Amino acid sequence: MKQARDNGLNALKICTDSKLLISSMDNWLKKWKANGWKTAKGQAVKNRDLLEAIDGVRKDVSVEFKHVYGHVGIHGNEMADALAREGARKFLANKLLK
Repeated sequence: MKQARDNGLNALKICTDSKLLISSMDNWLKKWKANGWKTAKGQAVKNRDLLEAIDGVRKDVSVEFKHVYGHVGIHGNEMADALAREGARKFLANKLLK
């Protein structure tokens, strides 16, 4: 999203297998902000920092989130999954070294 904004794009479609992300951004975010970042059960919203960052960039770029099924051979989704696994592996390896 930041790259789209920084390259002058004003609209973007993000295909993701994360229904949680889609629901968070399209359904729950407005209520969470109005409720002081508390869920309907009064708990703190998890990953608030990430959601706020995404929401901040959406002020500059119109973003449509589209659900795709994971692990069904969609090239971009498979590559994103591989990058996420590699990032998690590096994070955990770095954490073990400390």
